[in-house]
Amino acid sequence: MKKYKVLLDTNMLMLIGKGIDVFDQISEILVAKPEFYIVKPVINELNKIKEKGGIKERKTVELVLRLIKEKCKIINIDVKEYASVDDLILELASEEGYIVATNDRELRKKLRKKGVPQIYLREEKYLLEAWGIE
Repeated sequence: MKKYKVLLDTNMLMLIGKGIDVFDQISEILVAKPEFYIVKPVINELNKIKEKGGIKERKTVELVLRLIKEKCKIINIDVKEYASVDDLILELASEEGYIVATNDRELRKKLRKKGVPQIYLREEKYLLEAWGIE
């Protein structure tokens, strides 16, 4: 059975605040229990949202951070070597074979160009969908 490694970005995790169980939906799409990963700068982004956001965002981030502790492995890598967190995710995914779970349109375009499989939200259905996964 194929082992899937899914790299989650900030905006995918924030969907949890909209009642979308991204972990369950990704497992359903892949018909497997994948390993979930987060790069350290995503946690930093979440903490910034928690500091600056309204009460709803703060509550979402607190829940997301708890879920990350339970369900994800943290990749301790510094964003300083890259132009942005997106570039870090793009590089890591293409080199290490991760599936990237993101809703960022620009990042998705870059991932597609490099042939990196991705999972994203299908707005109309409010369901996650996959691209490029065998």
